[in-house]
Amino acid sequence: MIALVLIVANHAWALDTAWTNTGSGSFNDPGNWNNGVPTNTDVAYFTNGATFTVNFTTNQQSKGMVISNGTTVILDLHDGTSRTYEATIVGSGATAGNPLTGDGQIFIRNAALVVTDPGVLDLNNTPNYNSGKRLDLLRSTLIVSNGATVNYGYVAALAGYGGDRIVVTGTNSLLDGDDWDALNSGSTMIVTNGGRWSPSHLYADGGATVIVAGTSSRIDMGSVIFASGSSTVLASDGARWTSTSLV
Repeated sequence: MIALVLIVANHAWALDTAWTNTGSGSFNDPGNWNNGVPTNTDVAYFTNGATFTVNFTTNQQSKGMVISNGTTVILDLHDGTSRTYEATIVGSGATAGNPLTGDGQIFIRNAALVVTDPGVLDLNNTPNYNSGKRLDLLRSTLIVSNGATVNYGYVAALAGYGGDRIVVTGTNSLLDGDDWDALNSGSTMIVTNGGRWSPSHLYADGGATVIVAGTSSRIDMGSVIFASGSSTVLASDGARWTSTSLV
């Protein structure tokens, strides 16, 4: 297993490094970055507007990840061996006005992140709404596919600004949360083709949509709160949804 450590922290621009290759390549190739391969003191930025695959062949670290500007990043976690991309948290928490002061977070802004093939993307710390282990989407897409696992604390799908889409698809694909997930108005969660979504709890704002479809597809969680307005929940074709309570 190979570990990639991610932590998002302050805007320490001198330490940031951005992917410059408009094509695919290896995370640990310094030629793909404008300031060298990220370390555990760096934030990795993917902002060039291209679509590409990032491969992992060795242990890697970074303080965190930001994807924006129409960029689509495909993290391929398997090169014949399952890789683990681990996010370790240090430092202070985020604030509403400056979310990047939080650590161990992935921010996706008008962009897409695809995590694919057997391996683990692990945001490793105590979950917190404003800081640890947060996956934060705005007008963006997150896809977990082909047997990949994403371990996280909290998902914030800020879809009221235009719509977010989260898809877990394929046998053994897993989106596994430790705290509350928030699906805001206009956001869509799809679990299909044997995928599994397992947040601790779910808060669904009015206008959110959750779809689970296909044999062996599963949603397992604790409490569920449907807030003001109407949300849509669809389960079909042998899929399963379990929760401890529904409000």
